[in-house]
Amino acid sequence: MAEGRTRNPKRPSPALTPRAALRCVRGLPEATDRAQDITNVRNLELEQAQQISLRENLKAKNKPPQSVRQSNHRLRLLCHEETKEREIMRGLIVDYAGVLDGTDEDQRRWRNLLAAAKKNGVGTAILSNDPGGLGAAPIRELETNGVVDKVLLSGELGVEKPEEAAFQAAADAIDLPMRDCVLVDDSILNVRGAVEAGLVGVYYQQFDRAVVEIVGLFGLEGEF
Repeated sequence: MAEGRTRNPKRPSPALTPRAALRCVRGLPEATDRAQDITNVRNLELEQAQQISLRENLKAKNKPPQSVRQSNHRLRLLCHEETKEREIMRGLIVDYAGVLDGTDEDQRRWRNLLAAAKKNGVGTAILSNDPGGLGAAPIRELETNGVVDKVLLSGELGVEKPEEAAFQAAADAIDLPMRDCVLVDDSILNVRGAVEAGLVGVYYQQFDRAVVEIVGLFGLEGEF
């Protein structure tokens, strides 16, 4: 090893997991801004998400749903413990295409999750890059039927994700600051844009993975 080389103290260790990083951040002697803490952790999660191999994705998709739910039960308990140590989020903003328009079973579970969130006083919204028009009727119905509080379409807003103005519009629609909101999206670019704007971003790949984190962020209880 060449002499004079020193490790950059600001660069996180490759072995550091997002959850471990969150614990480290909370353990600092000086209290830091909550939104910045979560942003730092989410950036680590995004970097890891981009490195997931095709084999790992296929293995996850082929895992029996019941087995996934059972293994996620322990993770839910851990998330509840973490929630006790930080302020609970107050706004849930969800993409439509690739997230809410999944299988009938996933749609049913999403409705149950959104209903539980609303019952707990969480503001809910759909933020989609849909152009609007007659073809967006199925999305608008989710607001009309009370599944979510608001539906926002980029074609009608004049701005789309991952621009900060789109996230600001969604947060304004449910009367919350962006730092109190969570975005669930299947686009890594949109999630990163949300994080940079001050939201918490959840990279959506399948319901059983995302629900663990959402339940923890909002302090929800129950099986979804």
